Amino acid sequence: MKVLLFAGAGTSVELGVPAMAGLATEFRDHCRHGGIQADLVEKLLKQNGMDLEMLIEILDQLNGAAPALKGLGETVNALEPAAEAHAEVEWFVQHLAERVKAQDAALMWGPVISAGGSHDLTVATTNYDRAVEMAAKGADLELRDGFDKFSEREFASWEGVPADRGEGVRLLKLHGSTDWYSRNDSDEPVKLRHPVALYGRYDLRLPSNGQNLRSALILPSREKRLTHEPYMSLSQAFLNEADQCDVAIFAGSSLRDPHIKTAAQRTVSRGVPTFIVDPKENPTVAGAQSIRQCASMFLISTLPKALTGDVSKALNAVADRLPAPDGGILDAVRILSRSEGEPLSRRDAIERVDATGATLGIEQIEKLLADEDASVAKHALSLVYGSPHVADLLKAARKSPHSEDKAYGADLALLMKMLKEA
Repeated sequence: MKVLLFAGAGTSVELGVPAMAGLATEFRDHCRHGGIQADLVEKLLKQNGMDLEMLIEILDQLNGAAPALKGLGETVNALEPAAEAHAEVEWFVQHLAERVKAQDAALMWGPVISAGGSHDLTVATTNYDRAVEMAAKGADLELRDGFDKFSEREFASWEGVPADRGEGVRLLKLHGSTDWYSRNDSDEPVKLRHPVALYGRYDLRLPSNGQNLRSALILPSREKRLTHEPYMSLSQAFLNEADQCDVAIFAGSSLRDPHIKTAAQRTVSRGVPTFIVDPKENPTVAGAQSIRQCASMFLISTLPKALTGDVSKALNAVADRLPAPDGGILDAVRILSRSEGEPLSRRDAIERVDATGATLGIEQIEKLLADEDASVAKHALSLVYGSPHVADLLKAARKSPHSEDKAYGADLALLMKMLKEA
């Protein structure tokens, strides 16, 4: 089954990357504390409703006027403050997108990447962060993003838009990535093993071949660059997936971007099951179904479980339900991923996950069933019931070092009775 998953900004917010509204406030404060054209930045943001996209667009316009003024023999000194703010905001967006921690990326995206191998999964995103890539690397799973292998090099070369068939998950970074750069002489994209957020006035030189590189991100308001390669081909590949997929999922996106909304409309018009994942908003595309979940709940639990069988049927079963209590589960799963810590905090985290109806990966639950604290293992039994791996988990539960514990044994017997009656 061909599954298309589009991941918007909402899938990165829980990983520490602010939404655009939060970015505007944070950039204003950054300029204030850093003494970087704070008055100009604040004035432009206030004039445009604290909209960072509008700020970037205005700064682009001001900065783009400099060559024309120079050509007319006019001074450009008055544009210097805008040029400095322009360079700073380019660095700032890249810098914030690199906030994602590898462990959190693995917890959020690892289950999807692992389960995606049972289907033909394409992940498309306009996010700049490397959460998907870090999760795949941490799990040693194949990810096809259009670049060749690093091998012993610091950089990887662009091979072309990844084919829609092949090993592992296909990744389409529609607006680029924090580790993508462009060669100054050819615009050819290059990926670096150790990315650095570039200040807008500076290039980066590769010592191995003397190539000068600049950031390749498509920042907000710069959609005109989408007509350049590889972005034009990536966008076309995304629309092709919308025309060919069997199931389409749009998570963490308001679908305000016309390009993304068009893709959703195309899947609906073909009669393809189309799901919009957002805890608050109703679908903005007629015919799409709503899954009212936070990104962490959907990516850690709902989608991996759906990918173990009939994806459409599984997602239909959770569509249109009210949001689960307490929203996201990343904080709880983060606690459960650590073996150290007080048993009480792990028990509380299990209860928080269970209250949402979420299921965790088989390895995570097996680890909890074997926890050195009997009360943690007892609580973990509650996670077995809704798992798609019930049979294997029951074997693990019976082999738990706490199988002789009276309280644990009583809960295990109750679980087996419930499963038998279900």
